[in-house]
Amino acid sequence: MNADPEELPEGWAWTKVSDVASKVGSGATPKGGSESYHKTGIPLIRSMNVHFAGFRADRLAFLDNEQAGQLKEASVEAGDVLLNITGASIGRVCQVPVSLAGARVNQHVSIIRTIEGMLPGFLAKYISSPDVQRMIWSEEYGVTRQALTKGQILDFDIPLPPLAEQKRIVAKLETLLTRVNAARQRLAKVPALLKPFPPIRPRRRLFGTTHRGLAAGTPRCGTGINADYQDTDRAQSSCSNRLSNCEEQWKSVAEETGQPYSIRQGLIVDEPLELPDKWEWVVWNDLADWITYGFTRPMPHVARGIPIVSAKNVRDGSLQFDDIEQTTAQAFAALSEKDKPRRGEILVTKDGAIRGRAALVETDKPFCITQAVAVIRFGGMSGFAPYLLRVIQSPLTQRQIEEESSGTAIPHISITDFGRFPVPFPPLAEQHEIVRRVEALLDRAHRIEQRLAAASRRVDMLTQAILAQAFRGELVPTEAELARREGRDYEPAAVLLERIRAERQQQEKPKRAKRHSTK
Repeated sequence: MNADPEELPEGWAWTKVSDVASKVGSGATPKGGSESYHKTGIPLIRSMNVHFAGFRADRLAFLDNEQAGQLKEASVEAGDVLLNITGASIGRVCQVPVSLAGARVNQHVSIIRTIEGMLPGFLAKYISSPDVQRMIWSEEYGVTRQALTKGQILDFDIPLPPLAEQKRIVAKLETLLTRVNAARQRLAKVPALLKPFPPIRPRRRLFGTTHRGLAAGTPRCGTGINADYQDTDRAQSSCSNRLSNCEEQWKSVAEETGQPYSIRQGLIVDEPLELPDKWEWVVWNDLADWITYGFTRPMPHVARGIPIVSAKNVRDGSLQFDDIEQTTAQAFAALSEKDKPRRGEILVTKDGAIRGRAALVETDKPFCITQAVAVIRFGGMSGFAPYLLRVIQSPLTQRQIEEESSGTAIPHISITDFGRFPVPFPPLAEQHEIVRRVEALLDRAHRIEQRLAAASRRVDMLTQAILAQAFRGELVPTEAELARREGRDYEPAAVLLERIRAERQQQEKPKRAKRHSTK
């Protein structure tokens, strides 16, 4: 980072960490790594404890006296600046709390101990500022190796205000950033408040309760859409508590009961819940002409042709045709009709960690599917495909996919087992109404998530703006301004630096003389 004196406020001066630090260094990990840590003892500070918002002690490791003795040179004092110097968290910085004095650091954290005349809080805040963070992540510094050396840290350029001004800047920053961090913490609690609404898993949870809670006449989760959900705004405002209660009830009852099967096939073990009037338990085999999976033989690949949908292209509710493999029209024509899904059918992934993801086919564009993807073609009982898609995404089906999967290295759900999974099946008109209500709630959740993301970005930008303002000398009056206003003298940073250097040279003389006398 280039130091330009003309950019500094009056009374400030550029210096380097080497001029204002009495110690820069890191530690090590004891032999045996994490297996050698203890539950109590002398704390070992690691990069996971160092955060811009402050020190986090919740994941501290501990050493015994022998281990700590081997890291004596890596001991910290209260107020020391801690800087992460390796890995993805490179550049994170904070200060050592008073309670952690005497702790050790490992090799991923550097201690910077300042001398009198440079406040450690000022140095820590400056290192966290946008200019320094950009420098740390530049190609000339840590980003290429994700590591900072001691020499690089010592060479950091630091703008040094007069000492009294440093104190005012640090005090103002602590006041402002405390308020910003409080806002950030409040924002961090919002996802928990939106628990019924997050994008994937909680959406399944939302629809899982809908099976019982939005149907007319259900005695379990309220009086249902006809009586209790007439007003959309009232429904949205009360859905969080209702859905949470329903979820707990569903979980409790489901754990105590067996899995339901189709009345038509005579496979009912025990219905886990009393369904609303005119609802019934069916299975996927009742609803489908077939449930099968895609082609297994090798297919020719071309740059432009017919898309091949594999498991990676089946997202949560929709198909993704970007970055997709393609085959020739001739190879496509030779495939079975069961390998060529059509509009209104549902695709389900069968294998691995992403098994159970489902998407509704909403295109007339021809494509084929691989053996990792199953297709449900409807033709049995009359069902509304968007409703049935949400059933697959619900806890009821997702839990069964998890429990019925076979295979150790790569879990797999068979289409035979899937065909016997239960489906809570309301009348067709009610299926449409349920989907409408669910989509309205999910749309509202999506808008809230967008607002939350925008608010979080604004908080981050505000932090950066405050720090940048502080180190341009714009956050508090400069010492030069106050001195003129009050008719007094002040010590500019250049004079402070001269005094610091003179004091350091004076301290070095006895050391050099002692070394000379031993030769």
